[in-house]
Amino acid sequence: LRLRASMGVHREAMAGLFNSLLVLDREGVNRYAAALEAQPRMVQDPKLPKDERIPDRVFELQDELHQRAHELAKLVNSDEAIKTGELASSFASLAKVCVTCHTHYLYPEQ
Repeated sequence: LRLRASMGVHREAMAGLFNSLLVLDREGVNRYAAALEAQPRMVQDPKLPKDERIPDRVFELQDELHQRAHELAKLVNSDEAIKTGELASSFASLAKVCVTCHTHYLYPEQ
C-alpha cells in the first residue's frame, strides 16, 4: 500500500528529526527536515468510494507539514532561534501538524 510506505518514510524522518534536534545536530535536522519537505505529496484516488477516501483535511495538512519542515530547517542555522526557544517551538508546531493529520485520518468526520 502506497500510503503505508509513505508513512514509513515519514516516521523515520520524524524520529531522525526529533533525535537530531534533541542534541542540536544542525546537519541532522537539516537532513531530516529536507527529507520531510521532499516527501512526495499524496493525492486522492477519485476511483475510491467516498467513504473509503482519505479525508480532505489530510491533504491540507501535508502542505502545512512541508512548510513547517522548511521553516525548521531555516531556524536550526540560527543561534538566536536556538537560544530563545524558537527552534523548539517550531518543532512543536510541526509535531502538532502530524498529530492533527493522524487524528483526521483515523477519526474522519462523519
